[in-house]
Amino acid sequence: MNDPVRALVAVVVVLAAAGAAAAAVQVLAPGIASVAAVRLALGACGVGFAAVAVAYGREGYYEQMAGHLLASAGFLVVAVDGEGPIAWLGIALLGIGGGLLLQDAILRGGRGGTSV
Repeated sequence: MNDPVRALVAVVVVLAAAGAAAAAVQVLAPGIASVAAVRLALGACGVGFAAVAVAYGREGYYEQMAGHLLASAGFLVVAVDGEGPIAWLGIALLGIGGGLLLQDAILRGGRGGTSV
């Protein structure tokens, strides 16, 4: 499997995990509104992406770190304020971070390491 396909699979897995977390919150705490459950799941994804970014930074993989930090910021912005222009800022950050990660995966061509 090539890197763009793996990147797409990773995106699908993250989105599925966010949906599963939201569903679990609804089942375990039915008093929480669905919007709150989705925001909680997005916040969890943001924290997870930040942790991955720190790990990449420690290893010197700065392209991956930057992409994960931008995506993390996007997740957290949407989790905090999921409406209006602020939500669009979060979506833009998610898109830019995801684009950087996908570009880096394509440039590495499956050989691992950094893209430069």
